[in-house]
Amino acid sequence: MRPTAVRVAVAFSLSLPLALCWAQGDPVLTNGGFEELEGGQPVDWKILGRGEITDDARTGEHALRLVREADAETAETGLNRAWSPEGGSRGAMLGEVEGAVTFWYKVPHADEDAQIRFNIIPMTGEPLENQGARRAYLEIPPGHVGDGQWHLGAVAYDYREHEGVRWVQVSPRITGGAAEWILDDIEWTDSLGPFLALDQTEIFANRRILRARISNLGDAVLSGPAVELDLPAGLDAVALDADPLPAALGPGERACRHWRLEGPATDGDEIIITVTAAGSPSPVESTVTLGSNVIAYSLMADPPVIEPEGEATITLAAKNYGPADSPPVVLEVELPEALELVGELPSPEPVPQGGWAPHRFRVRAVEPAPGAAISGKVSLPDGTTTVGTSVVVAEDAGPGASTLSTGDVRLVLPRSPWGPGTVRVEVRGDDGWSVAGWMP
Repeated sequence: MRPTAVRVAVAFSLSLPLALCWAQGDPVLTNGGFEELEGGQPVDWKILGRGEITDDARTGEHALRLVREADAETAETGLNRAWSPEGGSRGAMLGEVEGAVTFWYKVPHADEDAQIRFNIIPMTGEPLENQGARRAYLEIPPGHVGDGQWHLGAVAYDYREHEGVRWVQVSPRITGGAAEWILDDIEWTDSLGPFLALDQTEIFANRRILRARISNLGDAVLSGPAVELDLPAGLDAVALDADPLPAALGPGERACRHWRLEGPATDGDEIIITVTAAGSPSPVESTVTLGSNVIAYSLMADPPVIEPEGEATITLAAKNYGPADSPPVVLEVELPEALELVGELPSPEPVPQGGWAPHRFRVRAVEPAPGAAISGKVSLPDGTTTVGTSVVVAEDAGPGASTLSTGDVRLVLPRSPWGPGTVRVEVRGDDGWSVAGWMP
């Protein structure tokens, strides 16, 4: 589970410069649209793990679908350019050690522990991965999962200063948890120019901190980046960064902005983050949807021990850890045969952002039980949490009970079907003996 445990939906965009220079003539990267097949497999590619051709394509008739199961036997699921390790030949790898690869993708679903990366791997002439040079990669943001949209990604690289790098491998990868990733229209270009991206947005829910990362994924300087927020009515964002955004971002450089959210927000409210830069043909926008994150925090019984026909108050406490007020929650309670509900459960109400909501109801003891377990659930459309407690229903003191007394205090140990029961602590007053407490 991610640390924030909050529902955050992100729409992520990349911006290509107008002067993008695409390779002419024979393509450096062949069959990037997966239209050429041989035996049902894409020519010039090698699939790792489970992958298949799909007609869910951005252009043409085909795209490639990578599928990783939660119990996958391989460490990685992905794709390579066709090659033979240590075979001494290039195969279908790229011979250009400088340039960029662009691609389009969709992520129908992914577990929270899945990592999805599009890698450019430097290779030696053997060929094997060159350990002296770093991979270039783009990590796919979680906000793209399940949005049904095609997104444009790009990875620029330059290995000219690494003498051992002879070829370049193109290697999309899924590791960790289950995920599905659809790729299409993978292309090589000799230069991206400046490439503006808003490639990370997140909320630290407990402190209501919004964070956005602005990146230059291109191979030229990006000048004049600027960021603006469009907020729901009543919500304010206080800038927390002491220094302004840099006047320019070099290739591969990033800058982060932070804001503290203040004021009311309702589950489903949206913040639109817009980033611009000089030379970028259009603004880049990301939409962060504010969600609630209500969990059942505790379940308490008062008193924890009752006798048959006695009653106890049960308090189910829920807390909202999200950055927005919740919709009305759904309450569920499971009682054992030894207990019955008195009246109705409380009406569900919203839980305010960062706040607590105690929900109280009463139960009545029907029969003795050493530990009558109670389960309480709090549910919202995106999840349910459960907490538990128990109530001891003590046996009535009968003729077979053992008694130990001193003065005006005595201990009464009833006999019960499960053996020695709960010890009653009784005190004597003007009206006789009465229960003052219980001992396990």
